[in-house]
Amino acid sequence: MREGLAAYEAETGADTQHWFEAAFANGVPGSAPHLLLALSLLRRGKIPDALTQLATAKDMEEADASG
Repeated sequence: MREGLAAYEAETGADTQHWFEAAFANGVPGSAPHLLLALSLLRRGKIPDALTQLATAKDMEEADASG
């Protein structure tokens, strides 16, 4: 997550995507990696991919709230 945040702040889009994808692939809990990846994708103009990440984050939040 830290590497992803650093890449996001430096506006290195491909690196940001790599680090946030690695974070949720490695089991970082919660929706934060998906939300941050969505912001990074929006910044790069990848709207459909960003919407997918937002939907995933929303589903995770709803599951946490009901569970």
